[in-house]
Amino acid sequence: MERDTAINASAAGAPEMGLRIGPGSGVQPASDDLISILEVAYRGEPNDSEWLSEIVAQARPFLDTGKGIAAFLFDASDATRFRMWAPVLDGADALFLAAGARMSTTGSPETVRLLYGGNPGCSTLSSNALMDEVLRAEPAFSEMASLGVHDILGIRASNADGRGAFILAPLARRMMLSPQLAFVWSRIAVHIASALRLRQRTSLEGQDPRRAEGVEAIVSPGGGIQHAVGDAAKPSGIDALTGAADAVERARGTLRTSDPEQALELWEGLVAGRWTLVDHFDHDGKRVIIARRNEPKARATAGLSSREAQITALAALGHSNKLIAYEMGLSISTIALHLSRASKKLGATSRVALIRAYKQLTPPPQASDPTSAPSARAVADRVARTRAEGAARGDI
Repeated sequence: MERDTAINASAAGAPEMGLRIGPGSGVQPASDDLISILEVAYRGEPNDSEWLSEIVAQARPFLDTGKGIAAFLFDASDATRFRMWAPVLDGADALFLAAGARMSTTGSPETVRLLYGGNPGCSTLSSNALMDEVLRAEPAFSEMASLGVHDILGIRASNADGRGAFILAPLARRMMLSPQLAFVWSRIAVHIASALRLRQRTSLEGQDPRRAEGVEAIVSPGGGIQHAVGDAAKPSGIDALTGAADAVERARGTLRTSDPEQALELWEGLVAGRWTLVDHFDHDGKRVIIARRNEPKARATAGLSSREAQITALAALGHSNKLIAYEMGLSISTIALHLSRASKKLGATSRVALIRAYKQLTPPPQASDPTSAPSARAVADRVARTRAEGAARGDI
């Protein structure tokens, strides 16, 4: 039957989809402008639900195959106390998201770890044999199948501290995602995770960026340094920041529609493994670019440098060296060097052994903000109730 037949997004004879996962909803973007998703993520609405809703609205035209998309924020730092909040529905059935929430609640800690760590940032179930086998055995997946959902595209924007955002697109048929398309959306996930880290830092609202904590440089859109302190004031920092600011401006120009993949490649997750570049508007409305400290928060490990711990933590999330290089704004050879040094220090002879040793030395902390983030079960019940009420996107 058609619903049990795997399709490949890049296979010969398949519909030409460009950067879109698939046709079917009639919700089509005016162009393949992926940069708009990054801009919305870094713009940073103050409310979590509003922020995630804006990202989902920009992503839906690319991801919706006819069943809408859904999203939520999560804290999987402790697999035994998984928490999720800010659920968003954009055309998807509320029962689909409720079933996903129950899967995270009633599944074993191993299921939670499989879902939220140690796997690629973008995949369908059919593209990941282990995940496909484990999740299809969950009772909640039968609930999804009753809704006509026979595969799921997941885009997981995870940070090393276990917190992140998940965007889900229910699929009516099995789909094997092409490596190229998976990597494009993994890069977008990198930026969503980076923007989420910024949201956990002090807001700059109403502050003079020259005096704000974590702001180490102010760069004009033309590339000139207006203000710099610390490493940003060093020649290497100035070169990195001016070069990155120029690259981001090019990505946000005509390249965003003429060559969206090249535009996305230019706008890396961090600059020199240290800074995120975001817009800031002066009181007179003049735009400048500020460089904020925004490294991944990796748990300290005896014997590893902070950079080695950061990169090893990202590898433990299932990120490839190529994706980590993009995420950190460093070269692939630099990433490989840090992983090699970490392996030697921890006595590991393979990537798998390194990740296992790192996880053993860095036991997960207690879940963050347990009183402010509802349990997945509570979210599941809340989402399910909205189905009968006909809740619109963002009203959950």
